[in-house]
Amino acid sequence: MSEYRDEHLPLAYLITFRAYGTWLHGDRRGSVDRLHNRFDTSLIAHNERWRKYNHSLLTHSPVKLRSRQRALVDEAIRETCKIRKWEFWATNVRTNHVHTVVWAGCNLETILAAFKANATRKLREAAFLALKQKSMG
Repeated sequence: MSEYRDEHLPLAYLITFRAYGTWLHGDRRGSVDRLHNRFDTSLIAHNERWRKYNHSLLTHSPVKLRSRQRALVDEAIRETCKIRKWEFWATNVRTNHVHTVVWAGCNLETILAAFKANATRKLREAAFLALKQKSMG
């Protein structure tokens, strides 16, 4: 693959997503949403009432990924890239979030949805999640 593309597409996407319930809007660390998800925009400020409200909406406990679960999420991302013929560059699966770098000729939302869905499927198949539980928030 060439490192230069003469197109109006990014060379790659750095995608970060969190495990279910581990980082809620209103949290002290700040957060992002669709309006606060661009370079050089501020994070959503701490708001304890909003955090508590978001916590009350959780349908199950937050998901913390253990070693075997992290390996399955990594495997799911690589598998998704292979099946869809996306260029996989790197991934780092942590206990409460995932960073991955990939190039795909589609929009970011499609990539993110595919990663989350495949990761959740793999975790369910390995009996780490109940049928109704979500793994990636």
